[in-house]
Amino acid sequence: MTMKIIGIIQARTGSTRCPRKVFADLAGKTVLERVIERCQRATLHDVIVAVPSHERDAFTMVECTGAYLATPIVPEDDLVGRHFYAALTAGADVVVRVPSDNPCVEPAEIDRLVRAYLVANGEPDWMWTNTHQLRANGYPDGIGAELYSIGILQWLHEQAKHPQIREHPHY
Repeated sequence: MTMKIIGIIQARTGSTRCPRKVFADLAGKTVLERVIERCQRATLHDVIVAVPSHERDAFTMVECTGAYLATPIVPEDDLVGRHFYAALTAGADVVVRVPSDNPCVEPAEIDRLVRAYLVANGEPDWMWTNTHQLRANGYPDGIGAELYSIGILQWLHEQAKHPQIREHPHY
């Protein structure tokens, strides 16, 4: 059986430091479009953009890419809930999580992360990451991704209660 591995780009417009940054121009396209393009170059079954349902109208341009998904009503900062519902809707076995404000995400690094997960048969079944400097791994911030099995996303969705964990499950 082949696992369905999808990329989920988390996007919202409500940044306090730089509102609507996902729509900022980056060489003739939006930052979000650049992230979508780079993720679509990785070896994934599908790439979708998960947005809070209250921001559905703000993301109409994403619908044109075929990568748009408004998740059920969950708080804007509940990334665990947003990813879990997006994964269920897409029928994913594995989710590759990419922030929408990382326009330098590297498709080869996404593929490297997925290969490592597949070679290890998903063990340990927690979170796999090459997003940032973690345990002196030498990675610069913003070129990689995080990977979660649907089982771990479901466990996080059911068990994680603290808002910090729901917004930043990698902590």
